[in-house]
Amino acid sequence: MGRQITDQAMLLQLDKLRGALHQGHYKLDTFSCMSDRKMEIQLVISFLLCTKPHRVEKPEVLLIVGPGRVGKSTLVAHVCNDERIRDHFSEVGFLTDHDFRA
Repeated sequence: MGRQITDQAMLLQLDKLRGALHQGHYKLDTFSCMSDRKMEIQLVISFLLCTKPHRVEKPEVLLIVGPGRVGKSTLVAHVCNDERIRDHFSEVGFLTDHDFRA
């Protein structure tokens, strides 16, 4: 049997993620490790630049999940530094899991 998560804050975060996934929000699964990430980068950029009208009560969420050291942070960093993203948004912030630890 594997290890069990006992940290209540982590369990709460996982519950929120599970809820978001089951509500039909977008998810980018990065479990497949590929040396060339152009397709994934373009997919995230397309999601961010989508011009659908935003509904405040149901914001769209893009989850980027996967095991450690497969390139999730690198993927997001490339997207955040893309000229199209910088031109489209007035501010671009990049948060990691370290920003959410107590």
